[in-house]
Amino acid sequence: MRFISFVLIAVTMIGGTLFLGGCDGEAIRIGFSGPLSGEYSDLGVDGRNGVALALDEVNGEGGIAGRSLELLEADDGNNPEEALRADRSLVERGVVAIIGHMTSSQSIAALPFLAEERVVMLSPTSSTPTLTGRNDTFFRIYPSTDQEAVALAEFAYRVVGVRRFCVIWDKENSAFANPFQSFFRETLESLGGEIVNSLFYSSRQDHTISEILERLLVCDAEALLMVASARDSAKIVQHVRERRPEWELFSSGWAGTTAFPTYAGRYAEGVYLTSSFYVDEEDPEYREFAEKYQNRYGRQPSFASVQGYEAMRFLAAALRTTGGRAEGLARALTEVRDFEGIYGPIELDEFGDVKTDIYIMRVQRGGLEPVDRKQPTR
Repeated sequence: MRFISFVLIAVTMIGGTLFLGGCDGEAIRIGFSGPLSGEYSDLGVDGRNGVALALDEVNGEGGIAGRSLELLEADDGNNPEEALRADRSLVERGVVAIIGHMTSSQSIAALPFLAEERVVMLSPTSSTPTLTGRNDTFFRIYPSTDQEAVALAEFAYRVVGVRRFCVIWDKENSAFANPFQSFFRETLESLGGEIVNSLFYSSRQDHTISEILERLLVCDAEALLMVASARDSAKIVQHVRERRPEWELFSSGWAGTTAFPTYAGRYAEGVYLTSSFYVDEEDPEYREFAEKYQNRYGRQPSFASVQGYEAMRFLAAALRTTGGRAEGLARALTEVRDFEGIYGPIELDEFGDVKTDIYIMRVQRGGLEPVDRKQPTR
């Protein structure tokens, strides 16, 4: 049995100083809840690191209403029960908002409790359409799954020219993975394509990936869609490249962390992925952020790092409106205007959902490069 590890960062925090001179009064507590251990820890750790970096910057600018920010973090174990326990702990410690969760299933599991407590959840990466268009305490700066799945299916059919797909998806994050593969199927079939076979596996049981792949690799298909974490996707592409090198490989944006090319190596070359962002690495603002992140954590940021960073900055903008109070924060988040993020402007609609362009990326020379761009469908 795994235990949740709760880390209260009081005087110092990972790689930097939390309390800064010039901030008076009791600190404003911000929670972070995500997978800090286990198979999805790359997503959670990168997201947490981005949050911590942005929080320190806000404190360096004088905090909010003359008060410093304090980060409390909890490991949700990428498990619904642990996610709920994690958020209960954070609420008991008096957080004004929680940045998280990083996966859709955990956001869904924790939302009823947070809604009852009237505590805002601002997710950097949850994209399940189940939470779209709802008047609740859930907010996100990542687009809904359906937009990415539709864009990827259209690109695969019209640009790459593949018609017959097999699909493998992780049931342990079914709130994201199942809708993604369903919207992909619906779009592909509407264009004249076909899903030959679609099978799920359990990331909690490592052996199931190889078992499922043995059944998929004999399919009469031209391509494989993966809806899996970065590490699992790395395992999958190695199997497929060795057995079916002629297949085109496609992935949801879930695999778009630095862990994917790191673990997959040369096998990742040529894989197509969706993304809600793209930035020229020579862009001055991104280079400044990447340098600060590299200096602090000893590695380059992933999309989760940036999303965590942006979520904290966006939350700070809303907190400046409320004077650092939880009261009125939900409305303040939907009223933030002219927020320029690293990947572009961020603005939420009345339900707390973000609209943004969708990019199709391809792994080339160990990095991700854009090959297409789609406007949001709604």
